[in-house]
Amino acid sequence: AKHLIYITGWSVYPNINLIRDPTRSRPGGNLKLGELLKKKADENVTVLMLVWDDRTSHEAFRRDGLMMTHDQETYEYFKNTKVRCVLCPRNPDNGESIVQGFRIATMFTHHQKTIVVDGEVGGEVGGSTTKRRIVSFLGGIDLCDGRYDTAEHPLFGTL
Repeated sequence: AKHLIYITGWSVYPNINLIRDPTRSRPGGNLKLGELLKKKADENVTVLMLVWDDRTSHEAFRRDGLMMTHDQETYEYFKNTKVRCVLCPRNPDNGESIVQGFRIATMFTHHQKTIVVDGEVGGEVGGSTTKRRIVSFLGGIDLCDGRYDTAEHPLFGTL
């Protein structure tokens, strides 16, 4: 990314290793997510994050919350940096009872994750280009702890 990185997520953990498969190492692959985002922001890339605010994460009760989404930790990690991290509560619709409202506000929102970056335009013959394109990842990319996946998803596992 040269211009923008936008991330939304139920859980975004700055201390996660981006490349967790030792057989697929790359230069700079040892950076953690938070380090990379701060580095890009220091290079004047606009880095905006919208992270779900787990209402059960509270200093007096349990800092990591019942869902353990690291929302407070993520917010504090990027505080006073060029990365703009906003915690967004899930608010119930008007007309709900207090119990329904609390239930809605604290429910899982696990599949709400989006990453949008500007990337190189591929396929240029005979040189580089200054043209950029928007690349988006919707769902399927977890930037939180406790999950790991690979791109190895064979269509037929038993043939």
